Amino acid sequence: MAAPESQPPSPFQAPPRFDRYSERARQVLALAQEEALRFCRSIQAKEVINLCSAVRLGVAMGLAGLPPLRVVNELLVLTQPAHLQRQAGLEMTPGERNIHRAQVVRERLEAAAREPRPGKSS
Repeated sequence: MAAPESQPPSPFQAPPRFDRYSERARQVLALAQEEALRFCRSIQAKEVINLCSAVRLGVAMGLAGLPPLRVVNELLVLTQPAHLQRQAGLEMTPGERNIHRAQVVRERLEAAAREPRPGKSS
């Protein structure tokens, strides 16, 4: 029986395992992923998925300084091509979608940063 062929890696691979790093290193990695989202000017859907996955992992691990899980989940949906085009009300080229996607991500993360957090007093 022939050995099964190896499959190419999925474009939606999970972020690197955080458990092999110290607590501080995990926090830095998750925050870096969130910063990449917050300051992007053009970003592909695949990049948003990968970055949001890493941020989700950081949120699930209880790392401080990250947006709420609800916001990360919203971004995973709102940044897909069909959602972007429907929101804009027109068809866009991939480059136009990447720029619009980055704007949606930045605006949503900025809004989330202004929202009061449970357990934090203003």
